[in-house]
Amino acid sequence: MLLKNFIKEYKEKFSQNFKSGFWGEIEAICETLKDPTFHPSMRLKAILSEFSALENEPLKIAVIGQFSSGKSTLLNTLLKSEILPTGVVPVTAKVTYIKYAPHEFLNVIYSDGRSEILGVSELGNFVDQRKDLQKIKSITIYSSNEILKYITFIDTPGLNSRSSADTKETLRILKEAFGVLWISLIDNAARASEKAQIELLPSILRKNSIMLLSQKDKLKDDEILRVLEHSNKTLGKYFSKISAVSSKLEKSGMDGGFTPIKEFLKNIQKSRQNYAKMKLGEILEALKSERENYIKIYENLQNIIENNAEIFTSFEQNLSAYSADFEKFYARIKEMSNNICEIFMNSVKSKTESYFRKKKGFFTGENFEKIDFEAPEFNKDEALSKLIYDDNKLSDNFRSFKNALTKFENSIIFDANSTYLKMQNEMMLFKGRYESFTRDNEMFSIEESSQLNKIAGEVYELFLKNYEIEFFEFCQKTRLFFEKILIKIITNYENAIILTADFISNKIQKSLSDYKSDSLAYSLYYPKFDDFNNALLNNLHYYEFENDFLGNGAFIKRAVKDLKDGILTASENNQKYVNKLKIAQENALFRLNKLKFKQEF
Repeated sequence: MLLKNFIKEYKEKFSQNFKSGFWGEIEAICETLKDPTFHPSMRLKAILSEFSALENEPLKIAVIGQFSSGKSTLLNTLLKSEILPTGVVPVTAKVTYIKYAPHEFLNVIYSDGRSEILGVSELGNFVDQRKDLQKIKSITIYSSNEILKYITFIDTPGLNSRSSADTKETLRILKEAFGVLWISLIDNAARASEKAQIELLPSILRKNSIMLLSQKDKLKDDEILRVLEHSNKTLGKYFSKISAVSSKLEKSGMDGGFTPIKEFLKNIQKSRQNYAKMKLGEILEALKSERENYIKIYENLQNIIENNAEIFTSFEQNLSAYSADFEKFYARIKEMSNNICEIFMNSVKSKTESYFRKKKGFFTGENFEKIDFEAPEFNKDEALSKLIYDDNKLSDNFRSFKNALTKFENSIIFDANSTYLKMQNEMMLFKGRYESFTRDNEMFSIEESSQLNKIAGEVYELFLKNYEIEFFEFCQKTRLFFEKILIKIITNYENAIILTADFISNKIQKSLSDYKSDSLAYSLYYPKFDDFNNALLNNLHYYEFENDFLGNGAFIKRAVKDLKDGILTASENNQKYVNKLKIAQENALFRLNKLKFKQEF
C-alpha cells in the first residue's frame, strides 16, 4: 500500500502534460532534467526554470565593458532618463537590474533578506565603489520606458575596476544573459587586453551581442571608419554587429548612432526560440559530458581492479620457484639425516659375548657349558658425543638450515606484502585523484560528485580491506607452517638424535637378551643404515611433513590457491559494485541521449 501511494504521488508530481509546440517541448525536456533520479543540482534547476520566463518575459541584456567606458551614460541616453549615476571612477559597484514598472523606484535587497523600496535618486548611495556595500545582495531599478517592456538591462561593474570580484561578478552575469551590449571607448577599441576579455563571451551569446564604440564624437568620420574597420577585422567574429555611438550627440538631437542599438534590441526578440534551443542543447551536451566523464572514471576503477588481479598473477608465478625450494629443503632434511646415520653406523662394532647353557646327555648332570659368539655393539655414548656433545658441526648445519628456512619464509612473506602494496598503490592513486574531486560546472550534480568523493575516500573499506584480509591470512598460515617446521624439526633435532640412538641401542640389547635366552628361537639384531635413518626421520617428523613439502598437495600450493581464490572473489565483488555505479551513469546518459526535439521549428 505504501509503495502504491508513493508511485501515485510520484506520478502526480513528475508526470505532467505539456502544451504542444516548441515551448511545450522545451518545458518537457526541462522537467525531465529536473527528475530526482538525475540528481539535478540547485544551479541546474535554476537555469532550467529560466526557460519558462524566456518565452514571454523581457530578455536580459548585459551591459559590459571596461570601467568609465560609458556604460551607464549610454543606458541613461537609451532610456531617456538619468537613472544611473555616472563618473570618472567606477560607480557601478553592484550589478544593477533595470526593469519595467509604471513608476520609477529602487528596490534594494540585503544579504540578510531585508528589502527596501526607495526613490531612484538614492541609487548613488548603493553603487559607489568607494563605499562599504558588502551587505547589499542586489539592486533593481524600475522605470517606465517602453524598451523595458521587452528588455531587462543588467548594468555590470566593469572588467577592469579596482576589484577583481567585480570582474568575476560580470563574467557570472554572462551565464544568465540572453544578449550583450559591449561598450568600449572608441579610442581604446580592439586592444589586446580587451580582446582577451571578449574571448570569454560564450559562443551562444555572440549572435545576440553587439559591440558599441562609445564617444565617437571625439573622432573625425574617416578616423571612425578606420577604427570600425580595425575592430571588425579583430573582433567581428564575436559580435553580430560593431557600431560607433555617442551619447553626447544623441542627447543634443544629432545622430548619435543609437538607431542600430534600437534595431538590435527589437530584432533580438525573434531569436528567442533559436537561443532557447541552442542553450538547452548546450546544457544537454554538458550533462552528457558529465555522465561520460563518470563512466570513464568508473571504467578506470574497474581497470584498476582488473589490474590488481594481474598484479596477483605475478605473485602466483613465483609458485614454481617456491615449490622447487620446498623440495630442496625437504631433501636437505634427509641429507642431514644421512650424515647423522653415517656417524651412527661408525659407532656399531662387533664384540665377543658368551652365555651358559646346560650340556645335553644322560650322564652330564647339572653341568653347563660356555658358548662364545660375536654380537653387535652400538657405542651410543661415542655416537652422541660426536654428534652433540663434542662437535659443533651438526649444530652449525641445523642452525644454517634454520636460517635458510627463515630467510625463505621471509621472502615469501615479503613477496606477498609487496604484491598487496602494489595493489594498494593503484587504489591510493585513485583515492588521491578523486577524494577531493570537484565539479567543473555548477550545473553538474553535487550528489554524483559527492558519491565519487565518498567512494574514493573509502577505497580501503570498499575494495582494499578484503584484499588485505586474504594476504594477512596467507601470511599467518605461512608463518604458522614454518613455525611448526622449526619446532618439530630444527629445535627438536637433538632430542630426535637421542631418541634414535636409544631406540637402536635398546633394540640391540633386546635382541642380545633374547638370543642368550634361546639362540634357536631368536637371532641377533645387526642395525643397518636404513634402520637408523628411518628411525631418525620419524623422530624428525620427516614423513609427517612429506605431503606439505612435495606434490600437488604441498602446503605452499594450497596456500597460494586459497589466496588466489580469495583475491578473485574479492575482485569479482569489487567489479560488481563498480559496475552498478557505471551502469547507473550509462542509464542516465541513455536517457539524456533520448531527449531530443521531436520536430524542427
